Amino acid sequence: MKFNIKNRSNLNLTEMKPFLESFLPFAQKKMGFDRVPAISFVSDSENANKTLGKTAFYDPNTFSVSIYTDQRHPKDVMRSLSHELVHHAQNCRGDFDKKAEMGEGYFQNDGYMREMEREAYEMGNMCFREWEETYKKQLQESIYYSTGDTKMNHKDWKNKAIFGRLMENFGYKQPIEEIAGHIGECGEAHPDMEHDAYMEAQNMRLAEGEEELEEQCPAGDDEEELMEGDEVVEEPDDLEEKKIREAIRKAIKKTLK
Repeated sequence: MKFNIKNRSNLNLTEMKPFLESFLPFAQKKMGFDRVPAISFVSDSENANKTLGKTAFYDPNTFSVSIYTDQRHPKDVMRSLSHELVHHAQNCRGDFDKKAEMGEGYFQNDGYMREMEREAYEMGNMCFREWEETYKKQLQESIYYSTGDTKMNHKDWKNKAIFGRLMENFGYKQPIEEIAGHIGECGEAHPDMEHDAYMEAQNMRLAEGEEELEEQCPAGDDEEELMEGDEVVEEPDDLEEKKIREAIRKAIKKTLK
């Protein structure tokens, strides 16, 4: 079903396009309407300045939806669209054949239209929420799998990224992109890099890093030669430095488990 959308507002339709292209077919399937609605985004500065101004309306005679966009968040605009599409679905199934009251105050005065509004609020909000959750999940999956490494689970990826940042902060300047899955500037994983081989290489780097650390900062460097009976007194700064070293070592080893 091809949707007819007209933009007569200040809404950036280019930015909205991917969301609308995803949401409209989802709503059509969920709500079950079988006729293409005419959708218009409109501006009305006078209406926008009213605290209780209109947000949208549906015309059952022309099967058209109009959404006001001034000073509104795009997500709120789409939520209004979802609400009005429920009215369109009602119209397509003949619910508006009964000449119901459509003027000012119809919500309070006409029980039939009150029920139509109840359904629109309930189904419209639920449909939009369900689409939003589905869309976000699909977006996350597309970003995750765009690396090309479908064998790598999220925990492995996170551990590699943490390991890379720890090593970089510890003075080893291997690029994080290389550590975290050998991802180049294009964002694609190296095709020849298998998971087991990668983890083995990381373990070797860890061992080499610890050896270099011991060479640079031997454990006995901070201790003076003591005579028998002398009391061992460690300065607070020395104790803190040792604690930090040990914590970093444990953190690096933990990320590789």
